[in-house]
Amino acid sequence: MNENEKDGGEIVQKAPHYQNIPFKNRKNETMELEAWEAITSILEYLNLNEASSWAMGDALKYILRCGRKFGDQMTGNDIKLKAVQDLRKAAYYINKAADWYFEK
Repeated sequence: MNENEKDGGEIVQKAPHYQNIPFKNRKNETMELEAWEAITSILEYLNLNEASSWAMGDALKYILRCGRKFGDQMTGNDIKLKAVQDLRKAAYYINKAADWYFEK
């Protein structure tokens, strides 16, 4: 067992539900990004303070993985419930971003 296998490094760093997320550009062309690329771009564009940026980053993480993170044993209904849970987590962090928006 190598170090990545022992501590889950590769699995954590390259989790499949954060990879190859399809986006359409203004020309309606589909491109795939890793979640961190999309989140970084959006946060740079929003130009939020540090606290709001952190919270919005978490919200975007949950939005981008919505419906994509599920285990081998999950059924269609379980996947939908997990997606709803991710959207609720995203809403929580969006509210936090709004609460912290005017803080320095």
